[in-house]
Amino acid sequence: MIKIQLGELRNIAEGLNEILTKELPIKPAYWFGKLGKKVHKELAEFEENRVKLIKKYASKDDKGEFIVKDNKYEFEDKEAFNSEFIELAGTEIEIDFNPISIEQLGDAKITPVIMMALEKFMEETPC
Repeated sequence: MIKIQLGELRNIAEGLNEILTKELPIKPAYWFGKLGKKVHKELAEFEENRVKLIKKYASKDDKGEFIVKDNKYEFEDKEAFNSEFIELAGTEIEIDFNPISIEQLGDAKITPVIMMALEKFMEETPC
């Protein structure tokens, strides 16, 4: 089991989306694919709860529409929203996954950004 915080899910999902476009040996490709399904499920639930917080705290106009300025929601109580969002993002979850050895990736070209996003799901090979 690998522990992560909900706030890390978006970066992990982006890293998985990128690594899954690479040509990988079959086993890591399979395991990263399975991990992708788990991460995207958790991310969908996290986003659903983020939207609930927006609906709870976002300011509305006379028509009941959310007020958005410069592509950002306006909030009646921004501190309360931020407090609850930080609490949600800091929630720790466990994902059932055995880390993949970097050695198993073979000659795949992986960027440092992907490596950073997926570091909890990969393990170094002793030099």
